[in-house]
Amino acid sequence: MIAFFVGISLTLMGLSFNKGDFGSVADWVSGVGSIFAIVAVYQQIKQSDKQYRLDKQSNLLIASGIRKIKNTDENGIEITTSKEELLFWGTNDGNTAGSFKFIGICTKKQYLEIINSEHDNLKSKNIDNYIIDPVLEVVIGLEERKFELIEPHCVSSEISIPLEYINNNWSKDREICLVYMDAVGNLYKKDIIKAV
Repeated sequence: MIAFFVGISLTLMGLSFNKGDFGSVADWVSGVGSIFAIVAVYQQIKQSDKQYRLDKQSNLLIASGIRKIKNTDENGIEITTSKEELLFWGTNDGNTAGSFKFIGICTKKQYLEIINSEHDNLKSKNIDNYIIDPVLEVVIGLEERKFELIEPHCVSSEISIPLEYINNNWSKDREICLVYMDAVGNLYKKDIIKAV
């Protein structure tokens, strides 16, 4: 953009030079000032558009932690066991509501392969092949997860998975990813480094 205005200025200057008429200092100051004003207005419009787009989108951050598994005995008393589970949830830190769903767990290498897929068909196939939803796999007959509407600055429902399950299914992998998807197919992940 700046190069365009500089080019026009040099062209006009060249034409004026051929005629021997350079104009007054006021003409030059006015012309250069106008060029800078146009560039400044263009930059302001571009920045306003970018800010508008940022204000009108949702963004998912994934939080996680580990806690002891609690069981309830026949008397309704909660008993904390020595076994642990991975607990996680999504937080929408955008400024508009968004629909997200947890689609499962995969290794970091598999996630990179999904993200680097060149075509949507290959991306969908890789998602189906690599990402495992532990809850759906463990609980037979459970329907596929539904999208959950998360308002701005609110959290999704919590999901917990026994660490034993994770260690058994990804025993060779030190790093795994929790993967969520939004309604238009964008993926969000949280890297989890397993304790050895």
